[in-house]
Amino acid sequence: MLLDTQVLMTNNYTKWQWDKLYELFQGPLMNQKRLDESIKGIRLLPKLFGFYRPSKNKFSKIKNTKVLGVYLEVWLIIAECTVCEDWMCYVYDVARQCGRTWIFDG
Repeated sequence: MLLDTQVLMTNNYTKWQWDKLYELFQGPLMNQKRLDESIKGIRLLPKLFGFYRPSKNKFSKIKNTKVLGVYLEVWLIIAECTVCEDWMCYVYDVARQCGRTWIFDG
């Protein structure tokens, strides 16, 4: 299922299968052990976070279209999976790099 998303195959986010990414985070990656593997071994999350990071000018340059809603839905499910457990520090680091630490300051 992970290979079906195309995230590990190409850097072109328009070729990624966003519906499969959403299903992946709704199902298998809700398991903490599998989430750990996707971050450390497979490097799925770091690649996805790279897409959302403003300095990469990928997500931040997308016009407000229907597809933007899909990207936001995936981002929200990723945030839900990572914030649930011990990955809060990782999400915080990404947010800090984005210049958005105010989200976590309360």
